[in-house]
Amino acid sequence: AENRRTWVYRMGSTICTYAGNVVRQSFTEVVVTQDETTMARQQTDVVITPRVVAVLVEFPNFPQSLWEKQEAEIIFAWTVTDRTGRPVWERTEGGVRRIAAGSLLTRAKLNRTAMQQALDQAFRKIRDLLVASPEIRTLAISQG
Repeated sequence: AENRRTWVYRMGSTICTYAGNVVRQSFTEVVVTQDETTMARQQTDVVITPRVVAVLVEFPNFPQSLWEKQEAEIIFAWTVTDRTGRPVWERTEGGVRRIAAGSLLTRAKLNRTAMQQALDQAFRKIRDLLVASPEIRTLAISQG
């Protein structure tokens, strides 16, 4: 019989904060909402939607975990649409972090650390891609 443990980490508010920060790197006026239907689409130039695709944590079983590493991966799909709803830019990117798996006593804290670092990496990657995107630059010029 397998011995499975379950950890629950609430990430919604962190993801919303990170997503807002990423978008503010590329656009001057940003409204963050959890329900895009509440926004009047004709009053916005673009709608940016991050979607969680997967959250994966793999770690070795005790006692191997004392010398092996665990891996956390968080993958997001990002879609940018113009004011008519036409897709302008889409990317699926993630962040991966490998850290010590730890013992049964430290594993939950190390899981949180690995997920936070994977989340940081995923958002840094998407921020850099969004800022450098020719599609976004072209859209900004055409809307400006």
